[in-house]
Amino acid sequence: VIKREELINRFQKVNDQLEQALSAIPYDKLDISDEVREQ
Repeated sequence: VIKREELINRFQKVNDQLEQALSAIPYDKLDISDEVREQ
């Protein structure tokens, strides 16, 4: 059970870091349509 909790915590940390990194990228530079942005 401890290993599972450690894995979940590591995943959440990596997910948070990825979300922060992606949020720093301006959408207009990615050439993404408005429809996709809304998702």
